[in-house]
Parts: sequence; structure tokens; C-alpha cells
Amino acid sequence: MNARPHALPQTLGRLPKQAPEIIRTVLLGAAAGIVLTAFHWAVQWMEAHGVHRLAGQAKWIFIVGTFALITVGALLASIVVEKLAPEAHGGGVMPTKVAFWKRGGAMQWRVALAKLVGSLLTLGCGVSLGPEGPAVQIGAATSSSLARGLGQTGARSSRSACAGGAAAGIAAAFGAPISAVAFVLEEIIGDLSSRLLGRVILMAVTSSLIARAVLGAHASFGGLQISSPTLWGWLLVAPVAAAASLSGVAFGNLALSIRSRGKRFTAVPRWLQPVFGAWTTWAIGVAAFLWTGHDGVFGTGYTDLTAALAGHLTMEETAVLLAGKIVATAAAVGVASCGGVFAPSLFIGGMCGALMGAVVKHFLPTGEADLILWVAAGMAASLGAVIRTPFTVVLLLFELTGQYLFVPALMLASAISVAVSHLFNHHGIYEEQLVQDGYDPESFLPVRNPRRWGERPIGSFIQPVGKGTAEGTPSAENSSAARDESGAWTIRRGNERVCVPSFPADLPVRAVLGLLLQAEADEAVVFDRSTGAFEGVVTLRELAKAQTALLEQE
Repeated sequence: MNARPHALPQTLGRLPKQAPEIIRTVLLGAAAGIVLTAFHWAVQWMEAHGVHRLAGQAKWIFIVGTFALITVGALLASIVVEKLAPEAHGGGVMPTKVAFWKRGGAMQWRVALAKLVGSLLTLGCGVSLGPEGPAVQIGAATSSSLARGLGQTGARSSRSACAGGAAAGIAAAFGAPISAVAFVLEEIIGDLSSRLLGRVILMAVTSSLIARAVLGAHASFGGLQISSPTLWGWLLVAPVAAAASLSGVAFGNLALSIRSRGKRFTAVPRWLQPVFGAWTTWAIGVAAFLWTGHDGVFGTGYTDLTAALAGHLTMEETAVLLAGKIVATAAAVGVASCGGVFAPSLFIGGMCGALMGAVVKHFLPTGEADLILWVAAGMAASLGAVIRTPFTVVLLLFELTGQYLFVPALMLASAISVAVSHLFNHHGIYEEQLVQDGYDPESFLPVRNPRRWGERPIGSFIQPVGKGTAEGTPSAENSSAARDESGAWTIRRGNERVCVPSFPADLPVRAVLGLLLQAEADEAVVFDRSTGAFEGVVTLRELAKAQTALLEQE
């Protein structure tokens, strides 16, 4: 007998009030965890049997083999992504953020499939990127599309599935569920006290448990056994953090510059440009390998980063790998290759800390614990300068190293990274990518400054009629608004039609609030100034509520 197509949603609906929602959330987290654990294992397997195995062969075999591998991988990845879901090009965090805020969290299964295959080919074949950006988009798209199959069709349900799936992605990629939740709250949602917190935590934990059951406790730099750093070790944390922050800013700005030029370069189709990024990785990676004997420019570089933590790299080797990673990764990001910036940023910062250790040991009485402290602080600073999520950075490095002793240094490094980043850039790398793609981040992302909130056009609070709205913003009511013979707008109240104020969508929200209070009205119609078309309805109560919520965050 064939099962009825909607049997599962109906069965869940007969359980106690909170049980169906909890079960759905666990199922979504488990699905994302299974997909992402398979993805993480496959990337590791391809790296081990690809670039790392070729590194043990004769030099000419390494050169030819890596060129063939990285070219075929990048070309196939570009074709797959372009055919299945062009929006899956690039890192993954930025499109997930756009989907969460502009599309009510709705994402398609084909995005998850395209990102999974494209990223597996890109990362497994050695392009200088990391798995966390793709993991965010794969997890979010998997959970969002599956949620609709479980009967969760509302905007809030879609957003919770999208955010929880993104957290599940980070949790599976790094084995770090705490920082996964922090990253989603800081970067995707923009609110550490979001009402979605419970669902995000549950999905991240579920995904992390599955990853640990299959892959084991795969913290990238765990198991460090160290003594307490010396006084010189603690004193030099700030200079290391400043240098690593500057390196992170240099990497981010170079990547954005290449990305901007690539969008204007029409001689090569945009979807084919990742192949050129792969060739850049190959050229720099081969040069670095022939110089140092290390292949850390390829892929995540975690093997060489672990060697840096152990003090096994010379000053020259560290400097070459640092410079090569910055340029190779910036090129890969700039041409929208499938991969993230977490792993390269950690590598860049870690090499800055290792370089400090290689220099200072000739002048000061320092030890192994000092070197590890500087490498960890450098990782935190570089990543913080690139993504600007200080809370996430501290938690992530704590989870990756397992060293509670380092937390004060990580906090200092994170604070320095944010300060340095703000000196050179108005936005973090994700918001800068939004600007390059023609979005105004302030038109749909949460605003923290009350003055800038008041300057936003009232139309930015209105979603298209009949679609979900962003959490914490006034809703667009699908009311039967119409214009009467005199041109005034009316809306239905019960069995009557009532005349209400109307405002063009480009009018600042501060002006709308004042005019509503002056007219002693509690709601108004918003229309398009050029066409006169109805866009939505805003209420004084909802505007005041949104403003109050903003002020409470300050």
C-alpha cells in the first residue's frame, strides 16, 4: 500500500502542541547534518588523495598533476553551478543572508545540490578556499527546502529553517556548535537575542552530534598540551593581533578589488572566471611548494597551519606561505569560486603569529606556549578583520584549540581586529559583496543606528503584497486597499471602507511617523511615487514597536 503524500505532516499535527515543532526542527538539523557530514568527509578524502598525495611524488608529476586536477575540478564546478543554480557561485554566506532577509528564508533544493557538487570539486581539487561558506548555504538550502515538505510554509518557519540550517553547516564543518550559533546570530540574523535562538541551537547541536558520530571529534587544532605562556608571550599578543588584522584587511580588500574588476570584465563569461582563479592558486601553490616543500597554499592549508603551531616552519617558509595564501585566496574569492573565507583567514592569521615567533625567538626568551598563543591570536585577529563577528571569532578559536587559557588573548585580538577593520572599510566583506552586487545593505538588513533607521525609506519596511515580512519590521497587510473617486486611499475595516493617509515609498520613516502623529492616524497606505501603485500598509503601532526594539539594543 502506498503511503499518503501528506501522512507525516498530519501525524506530527496530532502530537502535543510543542512536540511537532521540536520534531521538525530535529529532523531538519539531522538532514542538514547528514548532508554536510558527507560533504566534509568527501572534501577531506579528495584532498588526501589529490594534492597531498601528489606532493609525495616527483616534482614534475606534482606540477602536471595539480594543474590537471585543479583545472578539471574548477571547470566542472563552474559548469554544474551555472546549469543548476547560478546563485550558488561564490562563498555562500552572502546569498544565504540575502535569502533570509529578502526572500523570507526560502531557498531551493537545487541550490544545495549545486553548491555541494561545485564546492566538492573546487575544494577537493585544491583551490585555496575553505568549506564553511558552502556549508552555510548547503545547510540553509537543505533545511529550507525540506521544511516546505514538512508543512512549514510560513515566513517565520522558513527563516528559522534557513538560519538553523546555516548553523548546522558551520557546526558540521568545524565541529564547533557554539560558534556556529553565534555566527548565525551575529552575521545572518544580526540579533543575539533573536526569537529563533532555540531552533538554531537545536539544529546546530543535532548536526554536530551527527558529524562527531561519523567523523569523530574533529576539532582542527585540538589536543594541544601546553604550559602557561611567558610574560613576553602575553605582551606581544597585541602586536601580533594588529599585524594579523592588517593582513586580513589586505586579503579582504584585494579580494573585493579583484571581484569588482571581474564583474566588469566581459571578455570571459563570469561563470567561467573561477577557472582563472584556480590557475592562480596552481601557479602560486606550485611556486611555494618548490620553494618551501609545503603545499599549504592549496586547499585549506590546515596541515601546514598545524606545523606552524608546532614550530616546524622556518621564518622563510612561513613568509612565503603567508604571502602566497593571501594572493591565491583573494584571486579565488574575486572570481566567485565555490568556497569560503574562514579557513584561509585562519591560515593567514596563524602564519602571522608563527612569523612573529620565528623572529622574536632570536631576541627574547620565549617558548612553545608563546608561539601557540601568537598563532591562535593571529587566527582570531585575521578572521575577525575579514568577517567582523567578534563574539563568533572568540568562541570558534576556543572550540578549535580547546584552550580556555587563551580566551583573554582571543578577546583582545578580536577587539583589535574590529578596530583595525573599521579604519579601512565601512562594511565587512559580506556587506561589501552585497554593495558590489547592487544591493543596499541598509535597505533590508537590521539597522543598529537610530538616526540611520529614521532615514530609511518607508518602502523598505514593506514586502511585496502577499509575501512574508522580515521579523521585527512592520508588515505589508494584504488589505483591499483602493483609491476612491477623489484619489484618496481607503482600506477595509470590517464592513466599511475608511480613508487613511498615504505616503510615497521613498519618504523617510521619521517623516512618516511625524505625519501619522500629526494626523492622529494609526495606519497608512504606502504607494510607489512613479506609478502610483499600492505597495502595502504600515501601522503606527508596528513602526513604534520596531523603533523601540532598536533603541533597546543600543
